[in-house]
Amino acid sequence: NNNNNNNNNSNAANASPPSVLRHRLTALAVLETAVRYAKLLPHSGDPASTLTAVLTLFLGDRGVRHPCRTVALRACYLFTRLVKGLRQHLRPFLAPALQTIGPLLIAVLGEPVFAVPGGVGGGFGGGGGGGG
Repeated sequence: NNNNNNNNNSNAANASPPSVLRHRLTALAVLETAVRYAKLLPHSGDPASTLTAVLTLFLGDRGVRHPCRTVALRACYLFTRLVKGLRQHLRPFLAPALQTIGPLLIAVLGEPVFAVPGGVGGGFGGGGGGGG
């Protein structure tokens, strides 16, 4: 009986981290932390696997594909900061990253960038007009 109890506890512990990491606040905290300490990533024990894990985090369902739109949009912004900081270290990962991002970009192209209340106006000035 004690053995069964230990197995149940082990299964619960193994099931918890993925669901915890998918929570919107936890996902954002993890992504923010990864960007904050990005300069240290290439100096880890195994930089290739560390960078692969971080890219997978950002480009997967805990980042830009997160079901919460707020998290997904923030992940996009944080990803640009990550890439900017690690530009020279990410070259070997460029092709797979672009293959992952491609379908997302195609999906975004089909959506309006922003909606204008009332369906009129547009641009940055918020109301048309001319220069006269």
